Amino acid sequence: MKKFTLIELLIVIAIIAILASLLLPALNKARERGKAINCVSRIRQCGIAAITYSDSFDGYLCPTGWEGLDLAPTPWSTTLLNLKFLDPRGIRECPSMVPSPTGSSPSRTYGMVAYYKADSTFWDQTYFPFLNMKRISKFYTWTPAVKKPSDVIYLADSADFDADGNAWRQSWMFFFFPNKSTSNYKIHMRHSRKANVFMLDGHVGSYGSSTLINRYKFMNKINDNSGELFY
Repeated sequence: MKKFTLIELLIVIAIIAILASLLLPALNKARERGKAINCVSRIRQCGIAAITYSDSFDGYLCPTGWEGLDLAPTPWSTTLLNLKFLDPRGIRECPSMVPSPTGSSPSRTYGMVAYYKADSTFWDQTYFPFLNMKRISKFYTWTPAVKKPSDVIYLADSADFDADGNAWRQSWMFFFFPNKSTSNYKIHMRHSRKANVFMLDGHVGSYGSSTLINRYKFMNKINDNSGELFY
Protein backbone atom coordinates (compact mmCIF):
# COMPACT_ATOMS: atom_id res chain seq x y z
CA MET A 1 0.00 0.00 0.00
CA LYS A 2 1.42 3.34 -1.08
CA LYS A 3 1.98 5.90 1.64
CA PHE A 4 1.32 9.57 1.13
CA THR A 5 4.38 11.76 1.07
CA LEU A 6 4.55 14.91 3.14
CA ILE A 7 4.18 17.04 0.03
CA GLU A 8 1.05 15.14 -1.04
CA LEU A 9 -0.48 15.60 2.42
CA LEU A 10 0.28 19.31 2.33
CA ILE A 11 -1.36 19.57 -1.10
CA VAL A 12 -4.50 17.81 0.17
CA ILE A 13 -4.63 20.08 3.20
CA ALA A 14 -4.20 23.13 0.97
CA ILE A 15 -7.04 21.99 -1.31
CA ILE A 16 -9.32 21.44 1.68
CA ALA A 17 -8.45 24.90 3.02
CA ILE A 18 -9.21 26.49 -0.36
CA LEU A 19 -12.54 24.68 -0.63
CA ALA A 20 -13.44 25.70 2.93
CA SER A 21 -12.62 29.34 2.18
CA LEU A 22 -14.91 29.19 -0.86
CA LEU A 23 -17.77 27.43 0.92
CA LEU A 24 -17.83 29.31 4.22
CA PRO A 25 -19.05 32.65 2.79
CA ALA A 26 -21.86 30.80 0.98
CA LEU A 27 -22.78 28.98 4.18
CA ASN A 28 -22.75 32.24 6.13
CA LYS A 29 -25.00 33.87 3.55
CA ALA A 30 -27.40 30.93 3.69
CA ARG A 31 -27.41 31.11 7.49
CA GLU A 32 -28.17 34.84 7.37
CA ARG A 33 -30.96 34.30 4.82
CA GLY A 34 -32.46 31.78 7.23
CA LYS A 35 -32.30 34.31 10.05
CA ALA A 36 -33.92 36.97 7.86
CA ILE A 37 -36.79 34.61 7.00
CA ASN A 38 -37.20 33.77 10.69
CA CYS A 39 -37.20 37.50 11.43
CA VAL A 40 -40.07 38.04 8.99
CA SER A 41 -42.10 35.43 10.85
CA ARG A 42 -41.32 36.99 14.23
CA ILE A 43 -42.07 40.56 13.28
CA ARG A 44 -45.34 39.41 11.68
CA GLN A 45 -46.35 37.69 14.92
CA CYS A 46 -45.54 40.85 16.88
CA GLY A 47 -47.51 42.94 14.43
CA ILE A 48 -50.50 40.61 14.57
CA ALA A 49 -50.38 40.83 18.38
CA ALA A 50 -50.46 44.63 18.15
CA ILE A 51 -53.41 44.48 15.75
CA THR A 52 -55.15 42.08 18.16
CA TYR A 53 -54.74 44.75 20.84
CA SER A 54 -56.42 47.23 18.52
CA ASP A 55 -59.30 44.81 17.85
CA SER A 56 -59.73 44.29 21.61
CA PHE A 57 -59.68 47.99 22.51
CA ASP A 58 -62.18 49.50 20.09
CA GLY A 59 -59.65 50.17 17.35
CA TYR A 60 -57.16 52.06 19.50
CA LEU A 61 -53.52 51.24 18.86
CA CYS A 62 -51.16 49.87 21.47
CA PRO A 63 -49.07 52.75 22.91
CA THR A 64 -45.39 52.58 22.08
CA GLY A 65 -44.51 53.14 25.73
CA TRP A 66 -41.33 54.09 27.53
CA GLU A 67 -38.94 52.66 30.08
CA GLY A 68 -38.97 54.19 33.56
CA LEU A 69 -41.32 57.08 32.81
CA ASP A 70 -44.33 57.40 35.11
CA LEU A 71 -46.37 59.42 32.62
CA ALA A 72 -46.16 56.74 29.95
CA PRO A 73 -47.03 53.04 29.85
CA THR A 74 -44.38 50.33 29.66
CA PRO A 75 -42.91 49.43 26.25
CA TRP A 76 -45.49 48.02 23.84
CA SER A 77 -44.06 44.50 24.01
CA THR A 78 -44.47 44.44 27.80
CA THR A 79 -48.08 45.55 27.41
CA LEU A 80 -48.78 42.77 24.92
CA LEU A 81 -46.95 40.17 27.02
CA ASN A 82 -48.97 41.12 30.08
CA LEU A 83 -52.16 40.77 28.07
CA LYS A 84 -50.91 37.39 26.74
CA PHE A 85 -51.12 38.63 23.15
CA LEU A 86 -47.42 37.78 22.69
CA ASP A 87 -45.60 34.51 23.25
CA PRO A 88 -42.81 35.13 25.80
CA ARG A 89 -40.53 32.50 24.24
CA GLY A 90 -38.39 34.81 22.17
CA ILE A 91 -40.56 35.63 19.15
CA ARG A 92 -40.20 39.30 19.95
CA GLU A 93 -36.46 39.32 19.18
CA CYS A 94 -34.78 39.32 15.77
CA PRO A 95 -32.62 36.18 15.43
CA SER A 96 -29.81 38.26 13.95
CA MET A 97 -29.57 40.25 17.19
CA VAL A 98 -29.98 37.64 19.93
CA PRO A 99 -28.90 36.87 22.50
CA SER A 100 -29.42 40.40 23.73
CA PRO A 101 -26.49 41.67 25.79
CA THR A 102 -29.02 43.12 28.23
CA GLY A 103 -30.76 39.80 28.76
CA SER A 104 -34.36 39.01 27.96
CA SER A 105 -35.85 42.43 28.68
CA PRO A 106 -39.19 42.79 26.84
CA SER A 107 -38.06 46.17 25.57
CA ARG A 108 -35.34 44.52 23.48
CA THR A 109 -37.61 43.89 20.56
CA TYR A 110 -38.73 45.32 17.24
CA GLY A 111 -39.16 49.06 17.11
CA MET A 112 -42.65 50.57 17.02
CA VAL A 113 -43.05 53.94 15.34
CA ALA A 114 -42.74 56.69 17.92
CA TYR A 115 -43.24 59.94 16.06
CA TYR A 116 -44.96 61.55 13.14
CA LYS A 117 -43.58 65.00 12.48
CA ALA A 118 -46.92 66.46 11.37
CA ASP A 119 -48.57 65.75 14.72
CA SER A 120 -48.22 68.11 17.68
CA THR A 121 -51.44 67.69 19.67
CA PHE A 122 -51.31 64.51 21.73
CA TRP A 123 -48.67 65.23 24.35
CA ASP A 124 -46.56 68.09 25.64
CA GLN A 125 -43.55 66.84 23.71
CA THR A 126 -44.45 66.67 20.05
CA TYR A 127 -42.16 63.74 19.28
CA PHE A 128 -43.95 61.42 21.76
CA PRO A 129 -47.52 61.17 20.45
CA PHE A 130 -47.56 57.36 20.79
CA LEU A 131 -46.08 57.14 24.28
CA ASN A 132 -49.11 58.12 26.32
CA MET A 133 -52.31 56.25 27.17
CA LYS A 134 -54.69 58.49 25.26
CA ARG A 135 -56.75 56.23 23.04
CA ILE A 136 -55.79 57.29 19.53
CA SER A 137 -57.64 55.46 16.78
CA LYS A 138 -56.69 55.10 13.11
CA PHE A 139 -53.59 57.25 13.35
CA TYR A 140 -52.96 56.88 9.62
CA THR A 141 -55.65 59.56 9.04
CA TRP A 142 -53.98 62.19 11.24
CA THR A 143 -52.02 63.83 8.45
CA PRO A 144 -52.56 64.27 4.69
CA ALA A 145 -49.06 62.80 4.20
CA VAL A 146 -50.37 59.40 5.31
CA LYS A 147 -53.40 58.23 3.34
CA LYS A 148 -53.73 54.52 4.06
CA PRO A 149 -52.49 51.76 6.39
CA SER A 150 -50.16 50.33 3.74
CA ASP A 151 -48.23 53.63 3.91
CA VAL A 152 -47.44 53.26 7.62
CA ILE A 153 -44.40 51.33 8.86
CA TYR A 154 -45.70 50.23 12.25
CA LEU A 155 -42.89 47.89 13.40
CA ALA A 156 -39.35 47.60 12.08
CA ASP A 157 -35.94 46.07 12.69
CA SER A 158 -34.45 48.55 15.11
CA ALA A 159 -31.36 49.04 17.26
CA ASP A 160 -29.38 51.32 19.52
CA PHE A 161 -25.83 52.03 18.36
CA ASP A 162 -22.64 52.59 20.31
CA ALA A 163 -20.04 55.30 19.75
CA ASP A 164 -18.32 53.18 17.08
CA GLY A 165 -21.51 52.77 15.07
CA ASN A 166 -22.14 49.16 16.08
CA ALA A 167 -25.64 47.92 16.85
CA TRP A 168 -25.50 46.56 20.39
CA ARG A 169 -29.13 45.98 21.33
CA GLN A 170 -32.62 46.11 19.90
CA SER A 171 -34.88 49.00 20.79
CA TRP A 172 -38.67 48.87 21.31
CA MET A 173 -39.18 52.04 19.25
CA PHE A 174 -37.80 54.00 16.33
CA PHE A 175 -38.11 57.69 15.66
CA PHE A 176 -39.72 58.85 12.44
CA PHE A 177 -38.02 62.25 12.15
CA PRO A 178 -36.06 62.35 15.43
CA ASN A 179 -36.26 65.59 17.36
CA LYS A 180 -32.56 65.54 18.21
CA SER A 181 -29.31 63.85 17.26
CA THR A 182 -29.03 60.46 18.95
CA SER A 183 -27.51 57.06 18.26
CA ASN A 184 -30.55 55.26 19.69
CA TYR A 185 -33.97 54.27 18.34
CA LYS A 186 -32.89 53.72 14.73
CA ILE A 187 -34.20 51.51 11.95
CA HIS A 188 -31.47 48.90 11.47
CA MET A 189 -31.00 47.53 7.95
CA ARG A 190 -29.24 44.40 9.21
CA HIS A 191 -30.42 41.84 6.66
CA SER A 192 -28.14 42.39 3.67
CA ARG A 193 -28.68 46.14 4.07
CA LYS A 194 -32.44 45.78 4.32
CA ALA A 195 -34.81 46.11 7.25
CA ASN A 196 -37.85 43.90 7.79
CA VAL A 197 -40.93 45.99 8.53
CA PHE A 198 -44.55 45.31 9.48
CA MET A 199 -47.03 47.65 7.83
CA LEU A 200 -50.23 48.75 9.51
CA ASP A 201 -52.30 46.91 6.90
CA GLY A 202 -50.72 43.62 8.07
CA HIS A 203 -48.14 42.83 5.41
CA VAL A 204 -44.39 42.45 5.98
CA GLY A 205 -41.78 43.89 3.64
CA SER A 206 -38.00 43.92 3.45
CA TYR A 207 -36.73 47.30 2.28
CA GLY A 208 -33.42 49.02 1.71
CA SER A 209 -32.59 52.67 2.12
CA SER A 210 -33.81 53.70 -1.33
CA THR A 211 -37.35 52.44 -0.72
CA LEU A 212 -37.45 53.71 2.85
CA ILE A 213 -36.38 57.18 1.73
CA ASN A 214 -38.28 57.55 -1.55
CA ARG A 215 -41.49 55.68 -0.79
CA TYR A 216 -41.86 55.96 2.97
CA LYS A 217 -40.31 59.43 3.34
CA PHE A 218 -37.53 58.75 5.82
CA MET A 219 -34.72 61.26 5.80
CA ASN A 220 -31.88 60.78 3.34
CA LYS A 221 -29.32 60.37 6.11
CA ILE A 222 -27.62 56.98 6.41
CA ASN A 223 -25.57 56.13 9.53
CA ASP A 224 -26.14 59.70 10.73
CA ASN A 225 -27.30 60.32 14.30
CA SER A 226 -29.65 63.05 13.09
CA GLY A 227 -31.42 60.59 10.76
CA GLU A 228 -33.31 57.32 11.20
CA LEU A 229 -31.57 54.70 9.02
CA PHE A 230 -28.48 52.69 9.94
CA TYR A 231 -26.69 49.69 8.46
